[in-house]
Amino acid sequence: MQGKVQVPLSSLDLSRWSNTLSPSKLFLLLFHSLPASIDRLTLGPTAIRDAPPYPDAHFLEDSKSSIVETEELMSDDSEKAKGKGKNPLSLLCRFLKYQCSSSFCLSTSKAETEDHKDCLDNVHHGAEESFLIRPTLCLKELIFAGKSMGKLEAARIFPLLPSSLRSLNLAGNEIGSDGLAALADGFRFRLLAFLSSLVLDNIGMDSGGVETLCRAFLESGSLEGSGGGLSLERLSLSDNNFGDLGIEALSPVWEGQKTSNVFSLTYLGLARCGFSGVGMKRLSEAMRCGKMKNLQSLDLEGNQIAQGGSGSDLGGLTGVIKMEFLPFLKELNLTGVEGVGSMSASALLKVLTSEDHPPLERVFLRLESLGVQESSGLGRALCGGEGGRGEKEEGVVGDKSRLSFLQTLSLVKLSTAAVVAFLREITAASVSPSCGALELEVGGFAETQDPPQQQAQINAQGGGGEMGGFLPLSAAVGALGVSLRSGKVSGCLRKLKVVGGAGSRLSEEERRELMRSLTNVALASLSDLELRELGLGDVEIALLADGVRGGGFGGVRMFSLVGNTGVGREGMMALMEAVIESSIGFCRLEILDLSRTRAGEGIGCLVDALRSGRMISLRDLRFRLAGVSDEGMRALGEGVKEGHFSRLVNLEIAESDFGGSGMEGFFLEGICKASLGLPELESLDLGVSRAGEGMEALSSALGDGKLPKLADLQLANCGVDDSGLGAFAEALKKNDLPALTFLRLSRNVIGKDAMTSFVEGLRPDSLPNLKGLSLWGNSFRWGEVRDPLKRAKREGKLKSVRPS
Repeated sequence: MQGKVQVPLSSLDLSRWSNTLSPSKLFLLLFHSLPASIDRLTLGPTAIRDAPPYPDAHFLEDSKSSIVETEELMSDDSEKAKGKGKNPLSLLCRFLKYQCSSSFCLSTSKAETEDHKDCLDNVHHGAEESFLIRPTLCLKELIFAGKSMGKLEAARIFPLLPSSLRSLNLAGNEIGSDGLAALADGFRFRLLAFLSSLVLDNIGMDSGGVETLCRAFLESGSLEGSGGGLSLERLSLSDNNFGDLGIEALSPVWEGQKTSNVFSLTYLGLARCGFSGVGMKRLSEAMRCGKMKNLQSLDLEGNQIAQGGSGSDLGGLTGVIKMEFLPFLKELNLTGVEGVGSMSASALLKVLTSEDHPPLERVFLRLESLGVQESSGLGRALCGGEGGRGEKEEGVVGDKSRLSFLQTLSLVKLSTAAVVAFLREITAASVSPSCGALELEVGGFAETQDPPQQQAQINAQGGGGEMGGFLPLSAAVGALGVSLRSGKVSGCLRKLKVVGGAGSRLSEEERRELMRSLTNVALASLSDLELRELGLGDVEIALLADGVRGGGFGGVRMFSLVGNTGVGREGMMALMEAVIESSIGFCRLEILDLSRTRAGEGIGCLVDALRSGRMISLRDLRFRLAGVSDEGMRALGEGVKEGHFSRLVNLEIAESDFGGSGMEGFFLEGICKASLGLPELESLDLGVSRAGEGMEALSSALGDGKLPKLADLQLANCGVDDSGLGAFAEALKKNDLPALTFLRLSRNVIGKDAMTSFVEGLRPDSLPNLKGLSLWGNSFRWGEVRDPLKRAKREGKLKSVRPS
């Protein structure tokens, strides 16, 4: 018997259709076709901001009657009188107000007649039935994709967020102080009292914003009849540079008698927030006082907690990683925490493996500058405490079972001797290391020093004995090769960075042996491979290409050959031919950095590889000082025209010898003739070249909207003259370039009159989000253009610009 089983649709992501789905289609879907079973919704810029013409713009005419009908149904008389309701933001506000479950949401007429707080209090205590809206959706999770809204949109949207929400994700949206104030009101007046997850990563929040939000958290529990605190369990504030002052502003949430009534977090995300050991001490104090006992996951990635006078206890962190203070802690992320040196690392490892440690399941560590003895002990511990003879030894930490929680171990800034000591212990053990992923940096630190300086460092780190003398880079590379061939690290090696430089060159045979070591073993976990300044040439790259041809680098996300000046056309040809001949090629490669090589001579081979469909993930391409010529630029243009660079976010072709011909081939013949141009490109660096000869071509692409997301345009030292600036001004007459944030025109030959004319010709809507304008080193003195710039600001132009 056959039948159909209907599965209710619970989640819908509309953010991925921003380039193809017009606002008209989107809101027809939201108002008329959205299933009532949807409880998780993701929205992008199309639903919020006015957008440029869409490929399906003709649909606006076909559906005009439906749109009008939708607006008439969902708008009220006051909005019609004001002419609102025809832009995406207004339609979204109506959708949230009328279509979503919001037992605390008021009609516009009620909200306009009473004070906002009084209205909310009345609703909370039971307002008249006539002011409550009957919803059709009960959204539990709402996600706004990055760069979907700014502070103006946020201030209008947040007061309408449905009270049914349990999770709100605003990551990547710079909502500003106005947006934060509106969001804080949602907590202050308990409209978001049942929210259990709040993600505010990378929203441009400073310490003042943290204070605004935390004040609202505290005030929410003081409202009469609030019945306790908030339901918040997961709070993520990562990628906001609020520093120690922000941690200070956050601290009152865990202080005082009523702390337990505010919320009890199980996850706290503070990655890359710019605080030091000073801020960590405040967090540690709260943990020591028992204010975070329910915490299960703590993310401190990328902060400087080992600095600011924190000492070896990392701002008190090593003193609170105990069952007594964090009895439920399962995950701890210290990746990217710089300065965890020999003493700090030893203290931290001993705490993590003590009998009193929390029930850790996933720990991510970055350790640097370990001494020879610590490195050797760590190598033994990772392999179950076995010494080189297979005997159990007392090392820096306990046995293998105690390191089973280690998910990522990143070792950087180790001396050559320390690297050799670590790798020898792993190679000699009978079992593979217990960590899930190993990130290893070989060379590039002590190897850049003179041998006497390196010896002094090794001695200071506790070196001596067999490992005490100076060891060249070749010793570490040799130990790496032996360890790879033994199979001990090949299964867990995720990132490998090998750096040479002056005084650390490998011999021809050593270079080739390194290539063979990388290609003759299966590196299933390898995601990042950096081989920098090792003196590699076309012959070595041909050896590496054999591994690519065999599918050995299909999982690599980042590949760098920076500083290997011997790599040229033949090496590029061998590498890209291997990609084409391989079954998977570089299918996951996102970042390709060939700066300071001669690889630009073979950039056409890269385009051929892209045509094969085996490098479909490429989004970051760096060819700085790599010999890109006019011919190379034309080849890139062909690739763009064919749509092979549609995912590119960053492009660096600076310090190259291309000029007007190359600019025309890339921009006029490539980008302008591509159906979507470069739709995702955010950063373009053409500096230190002859790009000024092709400003008209660049301006045509900008004016035609072929670079809609370009935020950073680098044109320093490109020979841009008065006519070039004039061409850029013409582009602004067709396109305001709302995405452009930084324009770098320093060290060019722009004159005073041209610069003055450019500024005076701007409209208030031109370059509305430009923050940085670099003009130094041109053919005028700063005082000669200061007055025109000030006058432009008084006229409402360049509102956010800080000229330099």
